Amino acid sequence: MTFRILVPVCVGAVLVSAAGVASLGLAPADVDLPAFAAEPLNGRTGKVYVARHEVTVAEWNRCADAGACALELDARPGLDPEATPATGISWLDAQEYLAWITAETGHPLRLPTRAEWKAMAAPRRAGKRKPASARPGRTSTATLRASGTFANRRTGIADLKGPVWEWTSDCYYDDMADDRCPAFWASGQHEAVITVFTRDPANGGCQVGDPPAYMGLRLVSDRAPPKI
Repeated sequence: MTFRILVPVCVGAVLVSAAGVASLGLAPADVDLPAFAAEPLNGRTGKVYVARHEVTVAEWNRCADAGACALELDARPGLDPEATPATGISWLDAQEYLAWITAETGHPLRLPTRAEWKAMAAPRRAGKRKPASARPGRTSTATLRASGTFANRRTGIADLKGPVWEWTSDCYYDDMADDRCPAFWASGQHEAVITVFTRDPANGGCQVGDPPAYMGLRLVSDRAPPKI
């Protein structure tokens, strides 16, 4: 698949293309589904099963080692790649990972929608003050830590209040197809809109809202995983 992206006016109205899905090579034998929260969400068309944690550096690099993800990540000093969220991930990068892990596991995996992410976070957001995205100049600087550091919801979903913003599948423009969409919603401590090729919003990306600290992803599925 080839994505043809109309870049927003902040970087000029230029039509560019990027490889949406890398060719799948030989994958390691130890490609497993992530651990899912025991309690699924009630989605618009049925139950949605949510990974307990964000994709880790080690999980991401299995995709890179297979030749299916162009980006290879290095774990930060002192952090275990098996337990550290993968960050510096663009929306286009995430599509490569989703295509690879779905093919290798035979289980359909995707990004959550914006509404699904809000439903995940609803217990912690209830009664909270106005989102940071409405207060200019406020940017998260929380330190990246091991998965599970930032508390579990009663549903078993961890780290929703951590420093990693998670990509969603919702285009900023409601009536635009994904393969032409220039920017998608990302959710974390506040919402932001980030261009599809941005890996580090702090260094630009024509985002709407305050720039997130880190960009990563969490997997969801419409099919119940075998262990639930």
